Amino acid sequence: MAFTSDWHQAVIEEFADALAENREPSITGRAALKVHHLIDAIEKAGASGERVKLKEFYDAV
Repeated sequence: MAFTSDWHQAVIEEFADALAENREPSITGRAALKVHHLIDAIEKAGASGERVKLKEFYDAV
């Protein structure tokens, strides 16, 4: 999968602003990690051709 870095750049800039302003970022690390676990599950299901239980991926978060 190919994605541009534009969206990531905006998230990183917002995160840096949150640090500078001593506030929570709009997207937390925990929320981002859940998205990455979802992507891992999609890739695993695609590679195996089988259903994947998301709980297996989210329990780590």
